[in-house]
Amino acid sequence: MTSFSFSGLSYLSTFSESVSHTDNKIFELNPNLIETNLFNILILLGILIYAYQNIFYPTLEERREEILAKVQNAQQEIVLASQSYELAEKALIQSIFTFQLWKELYEKEKTDLIIQKYNQLSNLLKENFQLSDNLITTLEKKASAELQQYVLFLTASLILRKFYSLSDEEQSKFIEANIALLSKRKY
Repeated sequence: MTSFSFSGLSYLSTFSESVSHTDNKIFELNPNLIETNLFNILILLGILIYAYQNIFYPTLEERREEILAKVQNAQQEIVLASQSYELAEKALIQSIFTFQLWKELYEKEKTDLIIQKYNQLSNLLKENFQLSDNLITTLEKKASAELQQYVLFLTASLILRKFYSLSDEEQSKFIEANIALLSKRKY
């Protein structure tokens, strides 16, 4: 048999010779490589390896670099988003704190304003009641004085009518009786 430089093929041919010397021919290897598919398969594998190394590998390498670049960009965007989130969270906390402080100041101002308005209104009402009380007291005194004057005037007019209706002698007795009454009183 022919010996090949390819060690795997020489092994197959040696194996094939040893199998062919036996009387049982269940399995027989054909040493002719062109007739067998093994040679075709090896050529196909060689073409595939060549195509992978020269055509597909650079394309796959470029694609891998693009994917890595996208992953790195995504990681940087995640970091930037995380920083933006932290800043937004701090701003929110500060806004909430400012709002609470403003609310407390507003409530305090509102309460102070209500108390101030209440005190002003209370003072005005007290002054009003005091003025009303003084006015009522003054009007009562004035009404009382006017009533006294009216009663005195009415009494005096009644007395004068009666006095003028008396005769001269009765008038002089009346005057003497009144003078005696007035002289007995002590002022």
